[in-house]
Amino acid sequence: MAFTARSTDLAPIRLKHEVTWPPASGIYQKFYHLAGTSEFLLVDLAVVTATAPDKFLVREIHGEAVVFFDKDGTVRPPPLDAEKFVHGLLERRVRLRERMDLFGPFVLKEIYRKNWLEALEFYRGLVLSSLVEALRMRHGPQHYDFRMRYVYRELPQDIVRRLEELAFVRDPDDLAAKYLKALEWFREAIDSIDEKRLRRQVSGG
Repeated sequence: MAFTARSTDLAPIRLKHEVTWPPASGIYQKFYHLAGTSEFLLVDLAVVTATAPDKFLVREIHGEAVVFFDKDGTVRPPPLDAEKFVHGLLERRVRLRERMDLFGPFVLKEIYRKNWLEALEFYRGLVLSSLVEALRMRHGPQHYDFRMRYVYRELPQDIVRRLEELAFVRDPDDLAAKYLKALEWFREAIDSIDEKRLRRQVSGG
């Protein structure tokens, strides 16, 4: 029996938003919100071409893929290239440290200038984001580039609470004080990443 119902018979599309991916990615993605549904529920539709270099199928990073239809049996999760992954993470660690050394002080520079909004932007967009990435490298390297996503279930709770305290600032004096605390913690976190331990974490050993 043929299925003839149209999508608009179930729920009309209220809003749609296209995500811009680089052409070389081979990925085309749109988000849809359906009329009459919760504002928290979206349809995330991504079309991944057969030639896409990353299909987000590596189990260790993206979890188990649920395949409903694969006529030709072409959907095969590739094994994690642990050596390549570790190499990329260690290169990223170097860039994080360089970026913090170069641009982290701009938080104080903008505070001295009384450019409060610019100072706050540097703090949240650069300092806190780099700190989170360094902490994820240490405690959950497979998702080191997931930013704030899943931190409540993947990072130790004491670390999440410390991050919360640093993320909310009262005024410029509080911002300056928390910048120094975040900077110190970042340096501790980035220095604590041990290559041998990292390889064991990534390989599951």
